[in-house]
Amino acid sequence: MRINLPVRLFDCCKTLKMRTSILIFILTIINFYGFSQETPIIESNLGDTTSYEDVTIPLIGGCSLGCALGWKMTASSNLESQGVSTYGIENIEDGDQKTAWIEGVNGYGIGEKINITFISPDSLDILFYEIGLNNGYCKSKDIWKANSRVKKARLLKNGEEKLILNFKDTMFSQIFRWDTNYITVTNKDIVTIEILEVYKGDKYEDTAISDLYLMGAH
Repeated sequence: MRINLPVRLFDCCKTLKMRTSILIFILTIINFYGFSQETPIIESNLGDTTSYEDVTIPLIGGCSLGCALGWKMTASSNLESQGVSTYGIENIEDGDQKTAWIEGVNGYGIGEKINITFISPDSLDILFYEIGLNNGYCKSKDIWKANSRVKKARLLKNGEEKLILNFKDTMFSQIFRWDTNYITVTNKDIVTIEILEVYKGDKYEDTAISDLYLMGAH
């Protein structure tokens, strides 16, 4: 937006205080019109069961972005293995809600990230419109309650904030889908999910996600 102000406006302002007030007013208007666009907030919808497959198999009109492009998932941290139990990022894409990625920093994992880097021999622009997941460590109801779950996360593409995701506190699978605010991804793009808030566990601070998939169309 272009703002034209007569030079005489400043001529009539005899004090520095008045001129400063006018400048603040102008900058406020510019900020409002040019920089105040809020990040869209998406609420999740529940699947019918806790089963990851029961949610993903019936989907029509799309495909996994892992199939369309291929991806590599990494995390900013993960909890160290305990005996035969592991908590690495590979657990988040194995389709088994009894395994989980668990962040590995002190506290509740605020600011910890899951990064999905797309890998494809072709530079295809794929429409990315959906995320599905099992929130928390869904091995059992007691284990799910004991550990923390994601409450709010930031979705970024190549470091740019795109969406805010509000999670439900449930073992049931949940789906985020957006029909506007379109996002496309292609080879070498990085989609990041950053934890902003959590539902606190009854026993552990550790925050977990059991499964995650990203859907698109091409």
